[in-house]
Amino acid sequence: MQALAVAEPLGRATAQGKHSPALVVFHQPVDEDGHITTLTVDPGWHHRGIGTVLLADLARAAPALGVRHLTLEVRVGNAPAQALYRRFGFAPVGVRKNYYAETGEDAIIMWARDVDTPAYGERLAAIEAHLGATS
Repeated sequence: MQALAVAEPLGRATAQGKHSPALVVFHQPVDEDGHITTLTVDPGWHHRGIGTVLLADLARAAPALGVRHLTLEVRVGNAPAQALYRRFGFAPVGVRKNYYAETGEDAIIMWARDVDTPAYGERLAAIEAHLGATS
């Protein structure tokens, strides 16, 4: 199962596929595990909450797809993305050496477990409430 969301400048997910400042690609490779393969926001659109909205929307939708756990890889040198993922409960579990072919940079493997639980729903609600308070 695959899902694709493209964010428009207002930060809401759409499926039109037109030029947008952000993109998230997700697929469900094994039963209850979902893999976020790409989450990117154009640098000109950073610090506007777009990545947070995309990740929140995906995390909210994942349980309806039968997903219980989410995983992703993030560049070792991308501290802002790592901080975002930690807010969503992702924890580092390992490193993939030379994961990014274009630079040879390593990737940190991160997992968020039990995204289908009420406790995780409360985490998402708190993140979304903070988004609403800052917009």
